[in-house]
Amino acid sequence: MKVDFHLHTSEYSGCAMATAEEQIRSAKKSGLDVIFITDHMTLFPMEVIEDYNKQYAPLKIYQGIEVTIMEGAYEDVLVLGVHDSKIEGRHWKYEDLHTYVKKKGGAIILAHPYRFADEVNVNIWDYPPDAVEVLSSNIGRLNFERRRLLANTLECPMVTNSDSHFIENTGCYYNIFPDSCVDEASIIEALIKGDFECNSIRA
Repeated sequence: MKVDFHLHTSEYSGCAMATAEEQIRSAKKSGLDVIFITDHMTLFPMEVIEDYNKQYAPLKIYQGIEVTIMEGAYEDVLVLGVHDSKIEGRHWKYEDLHTYVKKKGGAIILAHPYRFADEVNVNIWDYPPDAVEVLSSNIGRLNFERRRLLANTLECPMVTNSDSHFIENTGCYYNIFPDSCVDEASIIEALIKGDFECNSIRA
C-alpha cells in the first residue's frame, strides 16, 4: 500500500498550484493508495475530505497539517492524526506542540530538515519526532546522507514523501505500508513503530 504523508492544495497553501481535486486525481493516476493533505497551518475541511473519499474510493484521503515552528530560525513539521482546530494558525513552541500531539494520539514527522538551515532549530533530542522526512520533491538528494544520519541517531524511521505543490510531483516519493493498515489509526501506529518501507530512492 503506497502512502504519501505530505501534499498541498491551492485552496489552503498559497505556494501550491494544484487544487485538492487535481491532486487527488494525480494521486490515483500515480498509483497511490493513501494521501494526507497537509496544508500550511490549516486543516483541510473534514467534511470535504469525507466527500472526496466517497467520490474517489478506493483512494483514501486523510487530514493532516504542516506546522511551522518559529523559534529563531524555523522548522516545519507534519502533524498527523490530530483533528482539532486548536492546532491551526498559532505560534507553537515545538515542545508544546509535541506534548499536545502525543496527548492526542497523533504523530509528528520532521519535514525536510536542512532545507533552510545547516542545523535543526528545535529540540528534537528531548522531544524526538516519530519520523524524519529524508527525500521529497523539494529536497532531493541534497543533504540526504545528513538526514539519514539524523534519523538513525534519533532511532526513528525515515519517510519519503512528495511534498507535492504541483500535480507533476504527486506520487514521486511514497512509503510502502502493510495492507493490514486499513485506516488512519493503523497507518499512524505502523508509522510510529516503523512497520513500513520507503520507496526506491530515485537517481
